[in-house]
Amino acid sequence: RAGTLILFGKLVFTALSPQIAMNEIYFDGIVEYSKDGNQTLVVAANSGTSPNTYNDLILSGTGTKTLGLNTTVNGTLTRAGSTASLALGSYALTYGSSSTLEYAASTAQTTSNTEFPASPTVGPKNLTISNSNGVTLNSSKVINGTVTVPASGVFNASAYTISGAGDFDVQSGATFITAHANGINGSNTTSGGISLFDVGASYTFNAPSAQVTGTMLPATVNNLTIDNAAGVTLSNTAVDITGTLTINSEKKFEIGPGKQVTAVTITNNGGTAGLVIKSDATGTGSLINDDPDVPAPVERYIAAADWDDAGTGWHMLSSPVETQAISGNCTPTGGSDYDFYTWSESATSLNWLNQKEGGNNITSFIPGKGYLVAYESASTPVFQNDLNAAEVEITGLTRTTGNAYAGFNLVGNPYPCAIEWGYVTQNNVSTFAQVWHSANGSYTVLSDIGEIPAMNGFFVYVPSGSVGSITIPTGAKVHSTDPWYKSSSPGQILLMARDLDNGTAQPSVIRFDENGKSGFDPSEDCPFMAGFAPQFY
Repeated sequence: RAGTLILFGKLVFTALSPQIAMNEIYFDGIVEYSKDGNQTLVVAANSGTSPNTYNDLILSGTGTKTLGLNTTVNGTLTRAGSTASLALGSYALTYGSSSTLEYAASTAQTTSNTEFPASPTVGPKNLTISNSNGVTLNSSKVINGTVTVPASGVFNASAYTISGAGDFDVQSGATFITAHANGINGSNTTSGGISLFDVGASYTFNAPSAQVTGTMLPATVNNLTIDNAAGVTLSNTAVDITGTLTINSEKKFEIGPGKQVTAVTITNNGGTAGLVIKSDATGTGSLINDDPDVPAPVERYIAAADWDDAGTGWHMLSSPVETQAISGNCTPTGGSDYDFYTWSESATSLNWLNQKEGGNNITSFIPGKGYLVAYESASTPVFQNDLNAAEVEITGLTRTTGNAYAGFNLVGNPYPCAIEWGYVTQNNVSTFAQVWHSANGSYTVLSDIGEIPAMNGFFVYVPSGSVGSITIPTGAKVHSTDPWYKSSSPGQILLMARDLDNGTAQPSVIRFDENGKSGFDPSEDCPFMAGFAPQFY
């Protein structure tokens, strides 16, 4: 028929080679080719020129959709069919200056160079991933607009890179997957400057070789999945996983020295080697986790002591795992000496019990107990078992009348993260902790404000009676950058006596409190405990 057809709505073609008998045809609305099977994208006009420009074009159904003319898409080209694909035939596909390519099928899809050419001169300006079953990138691409992954969208960038003058918008509820060695930073090298990776999105790392997360990983994420056997290392200083940290079978996630991870829920299918907390001279990794039965090796670097000076190099150690033998790097052999002691409050003399003496039966770490160690050479003990995660109650704290150190009990932080002393519940125990300060060679008093680093032993005091206890709740867990205790609490006067010859120092704290009493009050006062520094108190 003669006349003109201008489409502003939606037109669906199901025929193999659809035709419209009009003189002129303009597609300003939505055109969908939905046949289950092969289909040709051409609408022959009765006379005049057949249309080759679309606003929005949808390819659905199944089979191959083949161009019948050189074709331009000014709006959105959507690959929506479960297996629908595009073939150019002998023609060309071009995109308008504001165009978008969208993947929205109900089954997994892989991009192709047919509808998504790598060249920015003929490719789309924007990319949208609406497919909840996943879209996998087939090669590196250039985007000068926005890569949008909306809620439920799953985008697998593989090991490829998206560059260009555009940006990323990975929205809450979306999933972003990368196999690039440089993580998200390797997948996204766009220069638009406003890329957004939402804290409510989930992220998966699945490279075939060692991989970092990249600093574009947000500080808070929904789910974090590790699917890399060679290992994924956290690039950021810290990440808070509000959903689940999942480590797949035979895969590995490494929390490097000084890095901090909060993951209340962990599914570690990688076994003991699946989750690794590292430590070196620069610091120790930190993990806050409340899930039981999470295996992990946890390292604890300890610097070498000056073996010619008995007063230096001591550290108080505690185990972050449920069971651990005192062996291996904890008790090195082969010419490198060590000292390893536990404490007995009830002993009338020689409170420090030597692990090297078999009669003391010091063979396994006890969760919540502290130990005094020093090493002639730098050592990195490795604790390897299920992590302590639940609330820990430390009972049987004693006071033996007549002892020089009556009431002093050596306990330990049982977690692979620091604890806030103010959250610890005391039962017939002073409100103060005493923490060994290795550099000063003395004990520092910790009041209701202060952190005890991961795997750090400390003394508590039973002021009266014969027994006391403390309870360390999961809410006491915090991250700290100090590998060993270094500083005292604020809000007080600190007096320091220094031995200039030996480099030791003894702090004494004066606190002002309107509730203070003239005599000793275990809720306000802390008894002195001597170390190697001047005994100033």
